[in-house]
Amino acid sequence: MKQKQRPTSDRPRLRVNAGQALVALQALQKLAGANFPAMEAFQIAKAIATLNADTNVVAIDRTRHAMAKKHGVEKDGMLSVPPEKMPAFLAEYGPVADASIEVDLAPLPFSILEHAPEMTPAELMALEPFLAPPFGAEGGSK
Repeated sequence: MKQKQRPTSDRPRLRVNAGQALVALQALQKLAGANFPAMEAFQIAKAIATLNADTNVVAIDRTRHAMAKKHGVEKDGMLSVPPEKMPAFLAEYGPVADASIEVDLAPLPFSILEHAPEMTPAELMALEPFLAPPFGAEGGSK
């Protein structure tokens, strides 16, 4: 039997800035390399698929790459922006990264971090807007 999809207006949505979505995607991809209980593994995989399919997240990643290419240098297949060009890069990229977007994704349960691999504080903070309260989304630690 075909499952009836909820109307788009009833689906959970998170409002974040585009830059947050991009760095959260990178942190989620790190989580995806670890073993999790089935339900948590599914939630992580679903979040990654949703962010990868979101046209805003795809656009911000392409824009960031194009701007890094414009202001940066490529060495050994790696692209980096030298410190002296960083102000120009940030001036151009900042407004794009700060754009507010809505992501068709329910917040992940905070308990998902109990099974997470070792992560840096920066990676954990990147996930914060995508976590359910008490420490993320609407009830953050801010």
